[in-house]
Amino acid sequence: EQGAVKGRGFGGFGAPVQVSAWSRVGGATAGAQAEVLEIGDWVHENHITLRFLCLCIALALLVSSVLGCLNIFDAVFHPFQYLFACYNVLFAGMIVVLDGRSTMNFNCMNPRRRLFEALWCLTHTRGRACLYFY
Repeated sequence: EQGAVKGRGFGGFGAPVQVSAWSRVGGATAGAQAEVLEIGDWVHENHITLRFLCLCIALALLVSSVLGCLNIFDAVFHPFQYLFACYNVLFAGMIVVLDGRSTMNFNCMNPRRRLFEALWCLTHTRGRACLYFY
């Protein structure tokens, strides 16, 4: 093992230090993997809390974007900001429909079912994750 370390320019003096460093890196990697698994377990057990948090953030995005769209005179000077505010209203509305379970009570329109029919990728968690990352 010292020959491999010597070939890397340590001259034989850094072998114990390098072995110690690699063992610490391995321990940190194992700890990080355990934390990721623990976070995944928490999300699966407490998905209602996460859904409520996403709903609150979507409502805040919806309100701020609607306020940005109401300022029509600013659209002349900053058209891209106005366009992004309109996109944000659309996507925030989609998130509210997806996460708000009370939208299922609209029997005549059923926006959630219509949204799933139009965008089938939102029926899976990966598709929703892409929407949330927007």
